[in-house]
Amino acid sequence: MVIECVENIPYSDKLINKKLDEFEELFYDSVKIRLQADVSIASMLSGGIDSSLIAYFINKIDNNIPFYSIIFKDDSSIDESYFINKVASKLDLKVNYLSPTFKDLKEDLNSLIYTQSDIFRSLSIYLQYYLFKEASKNIKVILGGQGADELFGGYYHHTARGLINNTKHFHKRIELIGNEALKEFSFGLKVNLPLDIKTKLLKDDNLKNLKKLQKIFPNYQPRWEQLIEKFKPNLAESLIDESLKNNLGMLLRFEDRNAMNFSIENRTPFTDYRVIEFAHSLPISFKMYNGYNKYFLRLFANRFLPKDISWRLDKKGFSAPEIKWLSQLDNNLSSLFDFRLLNFKILKNYIKRE
Repeated sequence: MVIECVENIPYSDKLINKKLDEFEELFYDSVKIRLQADVSIASMLSGGIDSSLIAYFINKIDNNIPFYSIIFKDDSSIDESYFINKVASKLDLKVNYLSPTFKDLKEDLNSLIYTQSDIFRSLSIYLQYYLFKEASKNIKVILGGQGADELFGGYYHHTARGLINNTKHFHKRIELIGNEALKEFSFGLKVNLPLDIKTKLLKDDNLKNLKKLQKIFPNYQPRWEQLIEKFKPNLAESLIDESLKNNLGMLLRFEDRNAMNFSIENRTPFTDYRVIEFAHSLPISFKMYNGYNKYFLRLFANRFLPKDISWRLDKKGFSAPEIKWLSQLDNNLSSLFDFRLLNFKILKNYIKRE
């Protein structure tokens, strides 16, 4: 697969509409291929753009496919019920709602860590694990939306890179989300700093956690040059690295290990090689525009989904009540880094036994 950066093509309604038409045909085929199975099949539905688009095309091909969603009705800061219900109502979907509790996490934690056999960075990995566990009672194949953020620029740090390089985007972003745009802009400033200053800031930001780690490994020193590689200022280059080298491969590994633990095959339409090549062929002006990140995919979603979904700004993803659950696990767990150290200690015990 040969991917080249595409940056300097200006925004054009005519060209973007042509590309949207092309993508509709391509993505339909990607979903259709992944619905081929001789066993029971389902899809995840989070209420975000990515899984909702997959749901639309699944329903267009086969309206008997069930969906699985995670909700937290007692925590409005992470609950996706409103958006899931919007999509389900619009498309007349059959949705299985799941609500994992702290008790579930506590019972599953050792098995989850052993399943991953690696340090994972948030409890969203547990939500995947729990969803696959419950779905496996009836399902053998599940579709998910992994990959879209890395391809189309859906994370805050993608937005940050877009804002810092275009003042017009920053003004529009402030109109959309107010002072929160300043946090994104601040990160954009960091990644655009000279290498020596950027390295110093990275070290300073991680000093406290590094000291915790060195209590276990006294001589450990991070490979700062590898970490700095993830903070390239160029958005197009960053998206290529994340989808082909760094982030996406790691996330797919987490998800696949969770799925395989319950004898489920995990399929991801956004990682079809044709979709990856198409996404990287789009100019950056199609991905960050008018203050919106992931702009191309939002326009695409707007053809089929409620505006509440396609233009939503409160990205949650598979979010767990992490602060609450961590404090219940152990009063000394004050951050996700502490939780990762706990992962390591549990894994270390497994290694000793084996």
